[in-house]
Amino acid sequence: MHTVSLLNASLFPYAARRLNGHFDGRAVDAFFDELFGAERAPQRDAPVTRPMPLEVSETDTAYHVTAELPGFKKEEITVKIDGANVTISAMRQGTSEAKPAVTAARSFRLAGEIDQTQAQAKVVDGVLELTLPKKVSEAAKVLTIH
Repeated sequence: MHTVSLLNASLFPYAARRLNGHFDGRAVDAFFDELFGAERAPQRDAPVTRPMPLEVSETDTAYHVTAELPGFKKEEITVKIDGANVTISAMRQGTSEAKPAVTAARSFRLAGEIDQTQAQAKVVDGVLELTLPKKVSEAAKVLTIH
């Protein structure tokens, strides 16, 4: 039986390179650097963006938000509240090429404003739990006409 290699060294020299019998990823990087220019090549040290599953529920007095952030410590998580807008972001610094930086972020708008002074956040087993009390609106004032 005769097999033809689709990765012929003369047609695609970078793909044919191997390191210790395994495919050499640096050869692919070199190929794309040459093809698109080094400035357009993806950066190896760029953070990995992770999705953030999110659930929002509402009671008469508060909004309850849970966001899945496995692997993030509470010091790496930021929650920003501006009126009815909520932004959750997390960033873990990379320690090596094998363990790169990781980011996750979500922004959303709730139906009503939040009482920022009473808002609470905690992280339990990689799940961020927010309790966001609704801001009590003042009753409309009726003016007396003189």
